Amino acid sequence: MKTTLFFLLLFLTFTAGLAQEKKKREYLPKTINLGLVPGFSTNGMDGKNYYNRFSFNAFTEYSAGNSYLGLAGLSSFYLHTSSGFMISGLFNFVGGGRREIRRYQRHELLELQSNFTGFQIAGLQNMVTGEVTGSQVSLMSNLALDGVNGLQAATVLNGSGSYLFGVQLSGVANYTGSFSSGIQIAPVLNVAKTEMYGLQLALVNLARKTYGPQSPEGSNEHGLQIGLFNNQKQNGGYQVGLINVSKLLYGWQIGLINITEKSIDSGKHGYIEGLLNVGDGQGSLRLMQDHNGLFQTEILTGTKHILNKLIIGHHFQEDPEAKDRSRWVLGYGIGHIFHLSNRQKIHPELLVRSHRFTFRKLRFHPTYAFRTTYMFKGGKLPFFAIGAGINFDPQNVLSDKPPIFPEISFGWWSW
Repeated sequence: MKTTLFFLLLFLTFTAGLAQEKKKREYLPKTINLGLVPGFSTNGMDGKNYYNRFSFNAFTEYSAGNSYLGLAGLSSFYLHTSSGFMISGLFNFVGGGRREIRRYQRHELLELQSNFTGFQIAGLQNMVTGEVTGSQVSLMSNLALDGVNGLQAATVLNGSGSYLFGVQLSGVANYTGSFSSGIQIAPVLNVAKTEMYGLQLALVNLARKTYGPQSPEGSNEHGLQIGLFNNQKQNGGYQVGLINVSKLLYGWQIGLINITEKSIDSGKHGYIEGLLNVGDGQGSLRLMQDHNGLFQTEILTGTKHILNKLIIGHHFQEDPEAKDRSRWVLGYGIGHIFHLSNRQKIHPELLVRSHRFTFRKLRFHPTYAFRTTYMFKGGKLPFFAIGAGINFDPQNVLSDKPPIFPEISFGWWSW
């Protein structure tokens, strides 16, 4: 029995020693390595056990790592954390043991990640299983499975599995799996899965959250999206584009179409500037008739602080002195609403309207107006509105007609 226990203890000790030795194996340093392909080099068949300071390979390098400079005609594979210059004709890869990933549990995968500090230059792809501090430049894609501190430049795709501190320049798309603090520039798509500090410039920009002076947390770092379509769940910074979408708006939206689910009004609110603004329950319909026979429908959108309106109208009275007989009116307006009470409001606004507009010739005859409307309601009826304003017609300056004339209007608001 004692003999059995002795051999069992000896076996366990020997096995544990081998495992510990394998884990703490010290790789052999090598000043310079010259080779053709793995196995045919000055490192012999055990290239994976050598850390090189300098390595020059006609086709492919396969080693534990490199410290200063590695050159390969086709590809380079470093199994562990490396630094310096890594230059290959096609591929650069840092991080070994990826074939054995399935043998490890999830929390053990972090030990497989290998970092790179320096410059990677490849004809097609650079890939690091850990963190990159420095630059990755390739003709196709750059990938860092952890994070990037520095520059990624590629013609197709730049990707960071975690964060970005620096710049991503791509011919198609940029992606960060966590936050981005820097610049993402691409023709098609930029993605920051969580927070975005800095700039996103592309046709489509996506981020979960940006910060700025209006953010409830308060931040000196601002986020800016510029593109045809910008989307965020919480916008504390700025969106400039054709279509801007924010679920929560603390910052600014500037575009042709702005959409927000809620504009925060708690001392730090959001602002929307655009032709069509939809958000925060401010959409309404307004029917107005003035004393000159102009009936117009106004579609109001925006937030509690800035309202925009599209105007479509029709003159019921014909102007005998007009050169054309068109009676259509198109216009745009911007204004603000002061809430005197739940049943009384005052709405000052600036209007630009094209009277006698013709769809066939797209003829514009713009006039400018400042109008103030008083609204009140009784019971469950819509708001009744009475407005008074001043119009300015530039074309009447050189004619016998007065360039400035008053306007009185009345109508109904849907809220």
